[in-house]
Amino acid sequence: MKVSIIIPVYNTEKYLDECILSAINQTLDDIEIIAIDDKSTDSSLYILNKYKGKYDFIKVISNEKNMGVATTRNIGIRHAKGEYIYFLDSDDYIDLEAMEICYNKAKENDIDIVTFDAEMFKDKEYTGYDFNENYERDKIIKSECISGEDFFNKYYPIGAYKQAVWLNLYKREFLVENNLLFYDGIIGPDELHSLQVFLLAKKVFYIPKKLFFRRIRNNSIMSSSTNKIRLESTEIILRESCKFYLQNKNYLKSETNQNLVNHIKFLFNICLVFCDRDNLVDDKIRIIETFKIDDIITNQELIIKDENSDKIPNNKKNILFVMHLLLDGGAEKVLISILDNLDYSKYNVELIVLAKEKSHLYNINKNVKVRYIYDTMTQLYQDYSNGNFNLDIEKKYDVEIGFLGIFTTWVIARFGNPQAKKVAWIHGDFGYMVSGNTVEYITDLYSRVDDIICVSNGAKQSFIDFVGNKLEDKLQTIYNPTDIGQIRKLSLQGIEYRKNKFTILSIGRLAWEKAFDRLIKVHKKLIDEGIDNELIILGSGAQEEELKKLVKNLKLEDTCKIIGYQKNPYPWIKMSDVFVSSSVTEGLPLAIIEAMILEKPIVATDTHGSKGLLENNLGLMVGNSEEGLYYGLRNMILNKELRELYIKNLKEVDKFDFDKSIVMPQIEKLFDGGKR
Repeated sequence: MKVSIIIPVYNTEKYLDECILSAINQTLDDIEIIAIDDKSTDSSLYILNKYKGKYDFIKVISNEKNMGVATTRNIGIRHAKGEYIYFLDSDDYIDLEAMEICYNKAKENDIDIVTFDAEMFKDKEYTGYDFNENYERDKIIKSECISGEDFFNKYYPIGAYKQAVWLNLYKREFLVENNLLFYDGIIGPDELHSLQVFLLAKKVFYIPKKLFFRRIRNNSIMSSSTNKIRLESTEIILRESCKFYLQNKNYLKSETNQNLVNHIKFLFNICLVFCDRDNLVDDKIRIIETFKIDDIITNQELIIKDENSDKIPNNKKNILFVMHLLLDGGAEKVLISILDNLDYSKYNVELIVLAKEKSHLYNINKNVKVRYIYDTMTQLYQDYSNGNFNLDIEKKYDVEIGFLGIFTTWVIARFGNPQAKKVAWIHGDFGYMVSGNTVEYITDLYSRVDDIICVSNGAKQSFIDFVGNKLEDKLQTIYNPTDIGQIRKLSLQGIEYRKNKFTILSIGRLAWEKAFDRLIKVHKKLIDEGIDNELIILGSGAQEEELKKLVKNLKLEDTCKIIGYQKNPYPWIKMSDVFVSSSVTEGLPLAIIEAMILEKPIVATDTHGSKGLLENNLGLMVGNSEEGLYYGLRNMILNKELRELYIKNLKEVDKFDFDKSIVMPQIEKLFDGGKR
């Protein structure tokens, strides 16, 4: 499929035939049209279904309720199969050669965004004010292939950078890999979306042709919205633009940062204009205080309060996380992800880390107050074994979370606020966590908490297998929240290592449960068979020297590399040909999640967590043994069609259950609920 044309439709029966026919009659072959009716109250859906009955390349989706253009476009993106995506508004139309011209140019140079010009015209019944927007740029933009950032810097200052998405053909893979969806619930989502896509695009090409025809009509969203409504949306765009600037300024050119700051100031001033038009004095004061934007913005950090901070200053919940220590494991990454995505207008958050040790590996969110109790786990265990462990937890917390293992659960149960809601988090196969504790002790301890959160259904079942059904009403499954867009973005960063043969990658703490020893032995068997490959293991831990010794003894120094912990493992995953998880036990393996996001063929031993992730043929499950690993890896290396099948299946997933947009609302609902 070459191009997917996505058409959101809401009450445009009068113009819909002209729009649809301009898409149907494109000169480019192998296209699809995805028309999404956003709960229209006129005959729009009837018109769409009429065309669907005639053409098999038209797909009609009907929203159950009115969701707005941003959400509707996002639905279209998730259903799109084309190499490229075009967004067409249902009251406008396009040149019949538009998709052919743009697609051919995009394929010629592997372009992320092809941009072109438009012609505006007034509907004959239009009675509103004149629009002075000009979409004819052929006199000021050079037709060349440049980065999106350079395009923005070159043409934003002279007004030739335009925010309308209907001026652009987008590479679908580029949108999906960077999680470039539209912000829901605002007027004018194009403005924020275009800023992000252009600054992240590696290649942009401008075609000096008017390929789109924009209708100016009565009762459009922009022409009928009040200043108050437009203020609310512009303030959100301002806030999100500020966030984007702060998150990306270290990766962007100084010229880009200056233009971004100028754009932020422009949005800030537009907000004030809307306030002045309707004399919205309180809103104006709030916006000025919230964003604190002035002439010295380039010389200081933007200070951004949350938009709700003035509304609920005294109603925040006090949340406490208790963690053993912060090593380079999956649970630690999950904790950091939760902390980075919580709504700090609702919560005051503190983190107690029982032993400091390797906490320097993580940049903990600046909104979190962190307290370290011991420097090392040795000191902690000495005090605990001598009966001297006594943790002073303030009695102010509304929610207390033992985030990893039995010990942190005991800490909140023993030393926490009796009035606080208590939550225990289970990250792995519980049978491997009990360490000699009896069923009676575990049942008594976990009966003192209100909720037991398991990161997978397999982890949940492992808890039930140990204690029985007595505490089943406290159990619920919440996946680890994953920032898919950030992972895809970070995977594009360069690494010094260059592979020179078929590469197998594995990631994890160098500990017995990851079973890297049997993976290395399997690699040896494959090499001895003449199956040329390279094995890379990323991680550090107690078994590091033992594993390196095994590599040396098996004479694998040239083909097996133990690289060590990598703060950004994603370019390594992207570089690899196959990802393997050799673990004896896994609750919800974060490394497999990351490999799924980057669409890598996966071989994984049969564990509770891996099984839940790789169902629906998203990866190859093998027996939890050296033999199982051997036959699985051998098959994956030698069978290219099998690898391509798993890649195809991963590409076709609409939305992963572990996407942070799904998981974080579940976590916040947990925190907002009361004690049982």
